[in-house]
Amino acid sequence: MKINGVEFIKVRDAKAMESGWAYIKGDDIILDNEFENIPCGSILKLDDNHNIVDFEIIKSEVKPDTRIEQLKSLVGRKVKAKAGEGEIVGVDEFSIRAEVKIGDGIKHWNLPTVLDHLI
Repeated sequence: MKINGVEFIKVRDAKAMESGWAYIKGDDIILDNEFENIPCGSILKLDDNHNIVDFEIIKSEVKPDTRIEQLKSLVGRKVKAKAGEGEIVGVDEFSIRAEVKIGDGIKHWNLPTVLDHLI
């Protein structure tokens, strides 16, 4: 999945039974989530099934999570989905999802979904 030109892949730490996202930067795969045993920003080595087999902690790669700010900046924008056109009316900070009003209902979409459906 690409977000703002950056390729993200789903990764899994089988030992801790955790899954999350990592992004590709050059030849490196960088963890974009905080895992129990692996800090955000670590360089990962994966097997063919995207299971983490090894990691190296790189403190300089740690970036603050900006998804809430990105979602807040999109409030008021129009979106189009199979159910029709709607508008982003708010942000649920707990689940890090946009509140999208389509018709009489409110849907909760994550940032990649919102970006894919902007008009």
